[in-house]
Amino acid sequence: MKKAVGILLLVLFATGSVLPLYASTQKTIVLTIGSPVARVNGGSVTLDVAPFIKDSRTFVPLRFVSEQLGANVTYTTKPDGTTDSVIISMPIESIQTPQTGQVVIISHQGYYVSTGSYYVVGEVENQTGHDVQFVEVIGTFYDADGKVIATDSAYTEPANLTVKQKAPFEIIVLSSAGKIDHYSLSVTWE
Repeated sequence: MKKAVGILLLVLFATGSVLPLYASTQKTIVLTIGSPVARVNGGSVTLDVAPFIKDSRTFVPLRFVSEQLGANVTYTTKPDGTTDSVIISMPIESIQTPQTGQVVIISHQGYYVSTGSYYVVGEVENQTGHDVQFVEVIGTFYDADGKVIATDSAYTEPANLTVKQKAPFEIIVLSSAGKIDHYSLSVTWE
């Protein structure tokens, strides 16, 4: 039986992080197991290799999915010409480009404090064209292996923003979460 693997991209916010992709920049990729054709935002794209399942694990074409998300994919090779590693990079600026009609993270920085807790501080701007309320910044925190080790969120101060208003946020992850290597951020509001 063929299974469809739908990849609805939120976010990477590689902020930069898993970055928020907003409704205006959302991309939908549908990969069908065994099919060399993918659907991207409703259109058809031929793949170099079809997705497959092996030992209860789903494998998808990494380069295709990464490039569809706007990432750069490069390969390093050994002296014998075989692939040594794959490097996937996504410029933070390309993810954080302000979009009309959004609440946008305009700056952020993560750091450890002496207690071992990890702080992410930053600022958002209301670019929706109308007042918004309950603006919340959500962080997902990863270790060096890319495993999620914590999630946390915080409301901006103030939580309700008028048009073009900026507001700071601060997310605190307690030291018990583990060693944070990188994080992603997204924003919600009403």
